[in-house]
Amino acid sequence: MIKKSITAEEAYSKMTWLCSRSEQCRYDIGLKLQRMGLKNADVTDILDRLSEEQYIDDARYARAFCNDKSKFQGWGRAKISYALKQRNIPQSVIDEAMEIIDDDDYTAKLSALLQSKRRSIKNPDPTAVRATLYRFAASRGFETSLIMRCIDKIADETEEYDEL
Repeated sequence: MIKKSITAEEAYSKMTWLCSRSEQCRYDIGLKLQRMGLKNADVTDILDRLSEEQYIDDARYARAFCNDKSKFQGWGRAKISYALKQRNIPQSVIDEAMEIIDDDDYTAKLSALLQSKRRSIKNPDPTAVRATLYRFAASRGFETSLIMRCIDKIADETEEYDEL
């Protein structure tokens, strides 16, 4: 099967459609354009044009990404930050985007996740329970100090698990 080549203008049209439907970052759009088989010069021109016309904006993307991953997927700051770094978002933009995450909501989200996970753990050993909860929260990208505070709080609130 012969693969049909795509022109730069057709690729631009497809990317404007995609960007108008959801937030995209420069890195992801660049990868999509390269997979289409465009020359590097065309990819750069299209990316610059999309940026100028405000179809893509890494700062706007980072804010939306932080909001969505924090609220809907229950990700912690470390996991969000790592995912944004993978998309070549500058650290200053990541730091600015992280400010939209409310500390109280963030802590409440972790506490709720840990309480839910605690109910599903059948192991009666308090040390094993603590370790399981810690690994679970760390895999979600939450910070160690916050994880330990929430685990201690759960242990204090739950009389039958005082030895956690």
